[in-house]
Amino acid sequence: MVTVRQYINLSEAELDKTLLEEAGIPVFLADENSMSLGYGGVLGGVRLQVEDTDLDRARRILDEREGVTPLPDDFVPPEEPPVIDPTPAPRTKDEWIDTFFWGGAVLLSAFAIVALVTLVVGGFVFATLGGLAVIFLLGGLAALLVRFIFPKDGKDSEK
Repeated sequence: MVTVRQYINLSEAELDKTLLEEAGIPVFLADENSMSLGYGGVLGGVRLQVEDTDLDRARRILDEREGVTPLPDDFVPPEEPPVIDPTPAPRTKDEWIDTFFWGGAVLLSAFAIVALVTLVVGGFVFATLGGLAVIFLLGGLAALLVRFIFPKDGKDSEK
């Protein structure tokens, strides 16, 4: 391996190492540990090394970077747009409870209509209180699930 450059500043060496690695050049930082122990300046700094065949290409890449100026210390990045929640769900406990009871009542009403039609045409309907409670519970849970997946445009109507 051949030394391309020497650095007193470890962060500059790491930056150039990353730059060369992105270009597909295998890189090695010699004496990197001595720098992290605080002896790097005394021992000559960190050496950026590449294979003999990649030496010219590595020098070209590093020379191209020389003209790039780093961001100033007072640089302020542009503000990012606020994150918008794509699926607003009910916001309060009362809204969750209302949704649950509306769903349960709707499914019970649907069951009652089917039961009436069955009785009118001469059929037989058998329903227990436990069965009706299960229907109500399933209707409420289904309503909560539907409300969570398909919100009302983020705006809930006041009841």
